[in-house]
Amino acid sequence: MEDAGKTYLLLMSNFKPLEIRIARVCGEDSLEIINNLAEKQHVLGLFGAI
Repeated sequence: MEDAGKTYLLLMSNFKPLEIRIARVCGEDSLEIINNLAEKQHVLGLFGAI
């Protein structure tokens, strides 16, 4: 998902317990896991809109 020039990814594990993370693409081969609650809620809203 893209928003305001940033690319976000929704990452989900394929094992139990299920883990879901939100990450921001920070370059060609780098991701940053988002820990800020307000930013997480914003990005989840973007994914919910599709």
